[in-house]
Amino acid sequence: MTKSGYLIRYARPSDFKTLFEMGSRAWPEWYAENHRHDERHIKYSIKNKRAIVTVLRGEIVGYAFFDVVWNYMHLQASYVKPEYRRMGIGSAQLKRRIEIAKDLRLKKVLSDCDVDNKAAYSYHMKNGFKKCGYIKNLWDKTDSYVFSMDLPTRKSGRS
Repeated sequence: MTKSGYLIRYARPSDFKTLFEMGSRAWPEWYAENHRHDERHIKYSIKNKRAIVTVLRGEIVGYAFFDVVWNYMHLQASYVKPEYRRMGIGSAQLKRRIEIAKDLRLKKVLSDCDVDNKAAYSYHMKNGFKKCGYIKNLWDKTDSYVFSMDLPTRKSGRS
């Protein structure tokens, strides 16, 4: 539990309905056409410990997804309910995913955002990411920036 009173934990199977409903409210156009894909993605993420949730007073108020590709973590959807924003929850969710990546001894964290999403762009830059690429037509024919963050390598303890 943090001093702000919220807890970040791995998502559980019992969280599925809440995560699906939150996502469908956050991105209604996407969910209208892709709800089956997102159902599978949420179930996969929960089963494989690739989803975290933020809980405040027993209510899930935010979530964040990621996956591991080779020795990189790819950050996926991150969301905090509007009434709980500006409490540091999004930053705490990012910090927790980076801690998980370090625990898994991964080398990099990768992320992306739509080119017109100035808030997400600034967020990546202020949190230590470097812009490293550009993808045309990534989501719904929207171009995206790609970001990376190198993680410190841990010594194995052998000489």
